[in-house]
Amino acid sequence: MLRISLLWIGKTKYDWLKTGIEHYVKRLKRYFDVKIIELKDEKVKNKQKNSMLRKKEQEAKNIKNILEKNKYYKVILDERGKEFSSIGFAKYIRHLEMKGTRDVIFIIGGPYGFTDEIINLADFKLSLSRLTFTHDMSRLILLEQLYRAANINANTSYHH
Repeated sequence: MLRISLLWIGKTKYDWLKTGIEHYVKRLKRYFDVKIIELKDEKVKNKQKNSMLRKKEQEAKNIKNILEKNKYYKVILDERGKEFSSIGFAKYIRHLEMKGTRDVIFIIGGPYGFTDEIINLADFKLSLSRLTFTHDMSRLILLEQLYRAANINANTSYHH
């Protein structure tokens, strides 16, 4: 069974999103071993460039600490990443399983994105859409698409 971890920065703000996230995590457990890793949201004292850079660097350090503990296949959500249809994403997940990948981690950065160091650690860069979503909404959308991919691969009727 594929083990999927989702790593993100900060707590989910809205109860309706928390409910949706819990819903899909529960449903996904039928197909994958799922784990959520929520890292502390580093605070910025002001919107000056060096404060935001320090925030990104601290978040990068925290992400690296997690990545060093396991041999993850690392998927970073990035607006310049590969876009898939739902069927294409299901094929991608199946491909990871078929090639023997055991641990996949999907990483959603903070509001200022990733440092180049973290981007360079990625095995794959994924874009959910050409549209921009809040980081909280990206969590829910990614979970729903993972659930949809699992159902497509299991040939169930959820997709249609």
